[in-house]
This record gives sequence, C-alpha cells and structure tokens, in this order.
Amino acid sequence: MLIPLAFGGWDTFFQNLPRFLLVELGVLSVVLLNLLVFLPRLYFQKKYVAYAFFGLFAVMVLSRALFFFAFKVLPESDGFASFQGGNPNFARGFNFTFPLLISLIGSALYEISLFGSRKEQEAATLRAEKMEAEMKFLKSQTNPHFLFNALNNIYAV
Repeated sequence: MLIPLAFGGWDTFFQNLPRFLLVELGVLSVVLLNLLVFLPRLYFQKKYVAYAFFGLFAVMVLSRALFFFAFKVLPESDGFASFQGGNPNFARGFNFTFPLLISLIGSALYEISLFGSRKEQEAATLRAEKMEAEMKFLKSQTNPHFLFNALNNIYAV
C-alpha cells in the first residue's frame, strides 16, 4: 500500500513500474558485480583505490545506461522524477545513481562484515587447535619421564 503512495497513486505507479524495475535490475547488477568481481579481486587483495575507482565507475556507467534506456527508449511519464525547478535531467539521473551507489556501499559493508566474522572464527579455531597441540606435546613429554622413573625404580630394587 505504501509503494503506490510513494509514486503518487496507482496510475503513476503503473506508469513508472518499468523504470522502477530498471532501477531494481541496476541494483541487482551492482550488487552481483560488487560481490563476485570487485570485492574478491580488488578489495580483499588490498587494492583499495582500484576498488573505489572501479566501483564508482561501474555505478556511473550503469546509471547512465539505465537513464538512457528509461528516458530514451521507454515512453515518458509525468510522475517520475518530477522536481520543482533545477535541471530535470540531473534529478532523473540522480534517481538512478543514488540507489546504485547505496547498493554498492551496502553490499560492500555486508560482505566485509561477513569476511571479518569468518576470519575471526578461523582465528578462534586456530587458537583452539594450537592449545590442543600444546597439551598433546606436554602430555607426550610427561610419559617418557614417568617411564624413565619407573624403570629406574625397578632397577634400583
């Protein structure tokens, strides 16, 4: 019920549905590109400047492509990006750029937090394995000493 209100009513909602779906397709594309390409190949390889450059470049190129397709190929509607004053093309382009930029930042933060928690769990597992190995090593040192003392006591009797 809130979606039609955000678009100004059911008529405007259905007029702008193709553009809304384009924005959602763009968001999905940015998220997948970020999770499958940019983060593993750039960010996690400590190439932060390249990650920022390619992420922003992808957002700008994709938003311009969506803008072109939405306003040059699809039929025009009055409700989409109708701002008072200013440059209407800037406002329309902002409607595509902002969601893509937010999805890039959000997917990066989510994946980086998952990566951090995985690394923390791996570190905890390694600490536990190290403690277990140290305990086994100490127990193996105790057994020969005990055996030597027992044999020495038998020999002395």
